[in-house]
Amino acid sequence: MVKTVLASLVYYIWKARNEVLWNQQVWLINTTVKKSQQMSKLGIKGLLPKKAKVEDKTWILMISDVKAHKVDYARNIWNRMVLPKHRFIGWQIVNNQLLTRDNLSRFLSISSPLCSVCCRENESHQHLFVHCCFTQKLTGEITKWCGQFDWSVDLNIWFSKAANSMQERVINTVILATLYIVWTNRNSCIFELSCKTVSTLSKEIKSCVKSRCLMGCNGGKGNLDSYILNLPNEVVSVTFSSEFG
Repeated sequence: MVKTVLASLVYYIWKARNEVLWNQQVWLINTTVKKSQQMSKLGIKGLLPKKAKVEDKTWILMISDVKAHKVDYARNIWNRMVLPKHRFIGWQIVNNQLLTRDNLSRFLSISSPLCSVCCRENESHQHLFVHCCFTQKLTGEITKWCGQFDWSVDLNIWFSKAANSMQERVINTVILATLYIVWTNRNSCIFELSCKTVSTLSKEIKSCVKSRCLMGCNGGKGNLDSYILNLPNEVVSVTFSSEFG
């Protein structure tokens, strides 16, 4: 019964990919973090009226001791160029919070620990998003399309690098889109018993990134449009093939 309920819950969350829902989730996370940061800066003195309940004062005291830890990779993941649902999944990936089979097995008995995509090795974040032979074929297609960069074996280190230039921000967008597609394809393999081909997923990623960069986050200013369209003709470390234009 517990397995059925949990599986149904995971499936429901995966299917609920409406953009509005993702935006609401991102807003909630950002609001919660901001409140934590504000509370951590406030002392108990003068914060509550004298007649406040003891439990309220105790709660505020506990909150005031909470420190908001800044992480280097946050800015690259929570970038407006990246789709909200890609940010959300990307954040969970770098923090090892997705319900991969190794995480599920800690509190639930599962039928098999093997990766549902390749069925060769045990499923974990590191395997699914880096070492899985299917993922490596997909990332090989994507890196060939994007230009001169290697898929990192440590995503935390990759996203910790400052993305100051436009091409670096585009690459981050590509990587997060790829991670999202890998995860949703994995879920499709489990819940729908249907896995897409590398070619199909590669086309989805390219189309998604192109649409996002050219239309989704530019606000009609034209600067990003011009950059993307002219990028193949520029001498830069990261170039895009003619498929992008």
